[in-house]
Amino acid sequence: MKNKHAVIIIILGILIIGIFAFFAYRMKKGVNWKPTFYNTDTNPYGTYITYKLLKDVFNAKIESTRKPIYTNIRPYVDEYINYDEIENEEKNILFYNSIKDISDTTTYVFINKSFVLENIDLPYFLDFIALGNNAFISAEHLSPLLLDTLKIKAEYIYYNIDSTYTLIDYDNKRYNFQNINSFAKLDIDECKYPTRVLAKNNLGNTAFLQIKYGKGNLFLHMVPSAFTNINMLKKDKYDFGFRSLSYIPSYNKILWDEYQKQGLKGERNMFRVLLNDRSLQLALWISILGLLLYAIFGAKRKQRIIPIIKPPLNSSVEFLNTISNLYYRKRDYKSIINYRQLHFLDYIRKNYYMSTEDINEEFIKTLHAKSGMDKDKLKKIFQLYDNIILHQNSNISNNLFLEYNNLLEEFYRETKNK
Repeated sequence: MKNKHAVIIIILGILIIGIFAFFAYRMKKGVNWKPTFYNTDTNPYGTYITYKLLKDVFNAKIESTRKPIYTNIRPYVDEYINYDEIENEEKNILFYNSIKDISDTTTYVFINKSFVLENIDLPYFLDFIALGNNAFISAEHLSPLLLDTLKIKAEYIYYNIDSTYTLIDYDNKRYNFQNINSFAKLDIDECKYPTRVLAKNNLGNTAFLQIKYGKGNLFLHMVPSAFTNINMLKKDKYDFGFRSLSYIPSYNKILWDEYQKQGLKGERNMFRVLLNDRSLQLALWISILGLLLYAIFGAKRKQRIIPIIKPPLNSSVEFLNTISNLYYRKRDYKSIINYRQLHFLDYIRKNYYMSTEDINEEFIKTLHAKSGMDKDKLKKIFQLYDNIILHQNSNISNNLFLEYNNLLEEFYRETKNK
């Protein structure tokens, strides 16, 4: 038992050392290839370069926001639309045309793996665009709520694949990018708003789409990896992202959304902090491992010893042997044979499910078929028993006893083997 515990402790020790070594290796300063799309992330799949160059390239005021879409956009909409006076269903293109033009338009820019739009966000988001502002969404997975409203169908293929993209107005150049999570095929046949395809991939699927909504424009871009640092540093790829952004009509102000990537500014999310810092991440995993080991060893030490319950013994055979030995010493063969015959009949009832009330020719025939014992030998067993029981004198010869006993033992041997 002590050796067994020692082996368990050694294995656990090796496991703990291995975990420490693994996290120590991960903590070494190196390149983080996780696709974050953070505008503060200088790793390959951050958008630090794109965000920093926007101001210089487009000569526009750039504002990064970490607030929900509803909170960001409502101030732009409330200035022109009073939601207490008009129902959402009453708004149409004529309604938007009746509103005075916006002097300083704003472009909402979002770049991430997926774009999520809540029910509360949708009316403000669409009204924001319809009033004359623009929205540029670059994501592999688009909000189903938004697509359903625009009557656009999307089919997603969830695997990494390299694809070649072409901008319609720059068809002399090909750009190769790899998707992060999925590749979307857009079906715009039922879209009820004016659309223009701006880019396609080598399979002919739409990768960049402009939708005219009211006075503004919605741009749906399906290749967010084009704006990451790793591609912005490549001479044959960097201009795809900026050429895509150049389709936005004006650049008075750009509202860059980081909320869906980094969360609310000032938000105290303990697990977000722990998982984003390598040292704290290591401390978290060590704590979880320690609690797990404590639970395992604590449960083992507190568990009561389970007693060994021996199965009940069948003492009937032992009792029969004891009685037989007693009678054998007294040479009382008749009593021995009587007890053995009773046990023999009980054996037949339990193993062959036969009634032993009438021992006749039919009984012998059935027992022969079930046991495989020779029919004549079976008859001999019962004949010898009858002859012995019929003797008034209990002094039975040794030869007669042995003949009966040998036949009975032969029966048990043959049936045991079968």
